[in-house]
Amino acid sequence: MMPIEAKYSSGMITNSLPFGFNYTLIFMNPFQRKQLLKQANLLDLIPMRVNEHTLDTDGKVVVLVPKFKNPFWSKMFIPHSKSKNINVRLDSIGTVVWLSIDGVRTVSQIYDEIAGASVDEIDELESRIHQFILKLYHQRFITFTVLER
Repeated sequence: MMPIEAKYSSGMITNSLPFGFNYTLIFMNPFQRKQLLKQANLLDLIPMRVNEHTLDTDGKVVVLVPKFKNPFWSKMFIPHSKSKNINVRLDSIGTVVWLSIDGVRTVSQIYDEIAGASVDEIDELESRIHQFILKLYHQRFITFTVLER
C-alpha cells in the first residue's frame, strides 16, 4: 500500500529518526489538506505544533499566533507598542491536549493518556478531543506528521 504522503511530494520534508523510523512533515494547500483528512485515519496521524505558546497565570495555555507571517509586513503595519501576536486562550481540556502534542505521539496515544487521567464522560471526551484537533489543524495551529517504517 502506498503511503498517503507519496502523492504530495512537492510539499514534504522527510527526516530520519533512530531505530529505522522516518517522519514526513506535510505542507499542503487547503484542497490537499482536506484530501489528507479524507484518506487518512486521524488516530494514526502524529500532530506537531506550528505556533509557540505560553502559560497563563491559571496554568492554561495561550497560543501565540503571529498577525503577519512575513516580518516585513509586521514591521510596516504593527506599531512598536502593540503585540505582534494574537493570543488564543485554551480551556482546561484544550490545555491538556496542546501540551500532549509533542510531535512523537499519535492522536490515539494522546486520547488514551487523557482518557486515563480524566473522570469526564468518555464518549463526550473522545468527540471533544477529535473536534479540537481538527479545529487546530484547520486553523493551522498544528500540522500532521506521518510515521513510516
